[in-house]
Amino acid sequence: MSRLYEKFLLKYYQQRFSNYEVKSAYIKWDKMEKETPYLPTMHSDVRICGQNRTVVLDAKYYQHSLQRNFGVKKFHSDNMYQIITYVLNESRTGHNSNVEGIILYAKSSIGGHPDGEIHILGHRFRVKTLDLNVNWQQLTEQLDRLIVF
Repeated sequence: MSRLYEKFLLKYYQQRFSNYEVKSAYIKWDKMEKETPYLPTMHSDVRICGQNRTVVLDAKYYQHSLQRNFGVKKFHSDNMYQIITYVLNESRTGHNSNVEGIILYAKSSIGGHPDGEIHILGHRFRVKTLDLNVNWQQLTEQLDRLIVF
């Protein structure tokens, strides 16, 4: 299901922003060394490159959208580290230095509904929840409000 969710978001935004570059893209590491065989590959679920801004969206399809640390609900740390790494490297190696990161969770009945925004090192990061259990018009309204160029 997670793969289907990623593909749905990619196809939706490819149609919605047909005059921009929208794809599931590899993000280059901002590094000096040529040979670095042990670095993981950075592959975004959705990357939208506009003229002056890029949005990197990472789709997450989990039963629990929040993790618990000592009884306190928090964003998944691995997901936050991942999107921050994607955005910082994209801003240095991609088309635009103005890069925003979004983690988009599919809403689950038991997992909480993350919704937050933070600015780190000059970049905007958002964690949002998409309710898939609505009619098509409501779903497209959610997606259109999420990313505006």
